[in-house]
Amino acid sequence: MAFAAPPPKAHCFILSAPEGSTVDDVIDALEAVTGPAGIKSLQHMGGVKFSAAASSENAATKLKSRGAILLNGESVPLVSIGPEIVHVSVFRVPLWVGDAALASALSAYGNVQQVHEPAFKGRPGVGTGIRVARVEMKKPIPNFLSVQGHTVMCDYRGVKKVCSRCRLSGHIGKDCATPRCARCGVFGHTTDGCTEPCRRCGGNHATVDCVRPRSFAAAAAGEQEGIDSLSTPVGPHGEQAPLEETSNEAVASDAESQGDIADLPHHSGAKSTANQTQGETEEDTSSETCGDLSSPRPWGHGCISQRGT
Repeated sequence: MAFAAPPPKAHCFILSAPEGSTVDDVIDALEAVTGPAGIKSLQHMGGVKFSAAASSENAATKLKSRGAILLNGESVPLVSIGPEIVHVSVFRVPLWVGDAALASALSAYGNVQQVHEPAFKGRPGVGTGIRVARVEMKKPIPNFLSVQGHTVMCDYRGVKKVCSRCRLSGHIGKDCATPRCARCGVFGHTTDGCTEPCRRCGGNHATVDCVRPRSFAAAAAGEQEGIDSLSTPVGPHGEQAPLEETSNEAVASDAESQGDIADLPHHSGAKSTANQTQGETEEDTSSETCGDLSSPRPWGHGCISQRGT
């Protein structure tokens, strides 16, 4: 036997009606928000308390957006029973970043049920580039989020808007007057008097002047603050060595070990100890085996010193 599916918990609400309100009064007040046939069920829970279920997701969204109904001249709050479902519009997502990557970034704030890209009106085959995510939100999604190293902007009902430049609330990017230090790159103070060490390598120089490549992990996470202790040069006795005294080979070796940059060209005159040892061995062998060049030798056995000829 097949049974009718109950309404989702997210479609259900609880309200306390004013004294003397009838069932018809409550239904009429609810459908004044949802439209006709917007209520699936209304349950009297005793006293003045009622439980209502919307007939569709659209009707439930209208009730959540309104947050209250007007019942017998009074504003009656609606309390959602299920988790909060929000539709998040995400802007500035690069076209080559997939929906799965965006859903992964949003999953830290709740259960992502769907991600889609709406199309232009009259152009059903051309997307707008805006992603719309349906999220069962457990904690507030920030106004700006990092997705695969790209900063995207999230907008939804109730979002705490912040400045796109300094990440402070109360104003928007075009009106931002927050000072930014040219030495350490941090908003909130001017360059004059700043003595902060380099946030990339810890050296006694400005962060903007640092020649140490930024780590891939920091770039992917979109981080701008903090010192990567793994990239800090260390002296032979454990003390921090200044970046200026680090040789080119040391910088290249350290960067290559972190996977930040490709192989760097070394000085043409530099030789490793192994190469020098091999060269010395070849020279010694050459002096011992060459002897009289006029003497006949077996095929394939030539003078080592003549290999380049």
